[in-house]
Amino acid sequence: MMNNFQLLFAAVFPTTVVLVGILLNRQDIHGLRQEIGSLRSDLSGRIELLTRKVIGLTDRVSHLEARMGK
Repeated sequence: MMNNFQLLFAAVFPTTVVLVGILLNRQDIHGLRQEIGSLRSDLSGRIELLTRKVIGLTDRVSHLEARMGK
């Protein structure tokens, strides 16, 4: 027969370890979501900058073409 310590070790300890693992995984997932949000924001800003530069370049080329009579 199992004594109280054996019962505690066999039932409660593994459950506690699993719960702690779940909590740690949740924290990791939350951190990853924040990092993904930051990367999206950074990428969005870079795309907007690139878009503005392409538009500016297009305007300059159009202006040159107009001056050259094309």
